[in-house]
Amino acid sequence: MKVYQRFKSAIPLGYKNFLSSRALRVIDDYHVHLRGILDRYCDENNLELRNPLFLMQNTVGDASKSKIFSCASQMYNNRRFFATIKAPEVTGTPSNYASEASPALQEDINYSFGSIDMLRDQFLRAGTAVFGDAWLWLVYEQRTHFFSLLFSYNTSSAVSWGANDWFSQPKLGTSITPIMCVNLWQYAYLTDYGLTKKHEYLRRWWDAIDWKEVNAFFQEANQ
Repeated sequence: MKVYQRFKSAIPLGYKNFLSSRALRVIDDYHVHLRGILDRYCDENNLELRNPLFLMQNTVGDASKSKIFSCASQMYNNRRFFATIKAPEVTGTPSNYASEASPALQEDINYSFGSIDMLRDQFLRAGTAVFGDAWLWLVYEQRTHFFSLLFSYNTSSAVSWGANDWFSQPKLGTSITPIMCVNLWQYAYLTDYGLTKKHEYLRRWWDAIDWKEVNAFFQEANQ
């Protein structure tokens, strides 16, 4: 099942101990708004409707299409956010990454951060400290086997990191590969956590991570 279909199927019940049904409806309302902008753009330019990544690739570097890039980037980032969240019926059980993360993944995380627990601590501290709307990514460089945390603010994306979005190089692709991300836009967490409990939102997000999906993105990065 595709990521957005999985997300839609989760809306009636929500993700237990993470995001309520009401919060998911707010997120989906914003997704539908972005999709409508992209639909109109494709109609006006006689384009067959494409996925967000395709639209990002074909608008990055073009200032006249910055709105389209921004909408596509938001949709892509959100799909990557939900791609590594467990199924709703099991999000209430904290992830056991010691057994679920592959040995190769754990080895490179340990090399980069010291341990998965230390990665968790950095994720939570960095995400809590950020001011404004952003996405916080775990990215990987295959050449060095090194992981890093990367912020992409507002509508930017780790997949276009190094291209300066629409301001300079008209291309996507760098030496880093996005592995997972967390949505730090206020619309994602205000419904359930208010203005003062972003750290709790991040803590529960970490417990809801599907390490099997993280393993798959990591394996793809090493191909």
